[in-house]
Amino acid sequence: MTMPSTKKELRRQWLRRREALSSEAVAARSLQICDHIQEHPLYRKAHQVLFTMPHRNEVDLRPLMKAAWREGKGVILPRTSVGERTMHLFRVMKMEELIPGAYGIMEPPDVPEREVSAEDVDVALVPGVAFDRCGYRLGYGGGYFDRFFAGPGKGMVTLGVAFAFQVVTTVYPQAHDIPLNGVITEEGTVGSASNSLF
Repeated sequence: MTMPSTKKELRRQWLRRREALSSEAVAARSLQICDHIQEHPLYRKAHQVLFTMPHRNEVDLRPLMKAAWREGKGVILPRTSVGERTMHLFRVMKMEELIPGAYGIMEPPDVPEREVSAEDVDVALVPGVAFDRCGYRLGYGGGYFDRFFAGPGKGMVTLGVAFAFQVVTTVYPQAHDIPLNGVITEEGTVGSASNSLF
């Protein structure tokens, strides 16, 4: 497939490609990705991990979340405030706690005593539409993760999670964009295995 010449077209075409995947393909590749994450040194030494719930055929991290609970890791999920265009982080103890949230994504309830500071998160597993080999990410266009990583999550260790076809030549990054510390696909890790940036 020819590489799109604009960020908008890349987002449109790659969302369509991802949404064309069968549920069986998503499940099988997601399990492979979960296995690779579990072996990644940044994940292995993490105590508190920021996950996301799958949306629109994203990588399904729920098997890894269940493994994290068994291992005693803190499972953190974002709760989106559409009005403020921000994300707040909450610790989740079991899948049954989640409720429908913004954009139809399952989210943790707003329980103040469960809220977690960004500085307490050891590694964030970040979805996206496309990534490049320098760690730059193309999201949905809402800017929630971009604002979070430029604000309260600044300096957070980040690993992109994606299917291999989502790693492309460029996502047309801008000067203010912040690269992730690596991207993990069903084929393994793209980029650094340490917590230094590319």
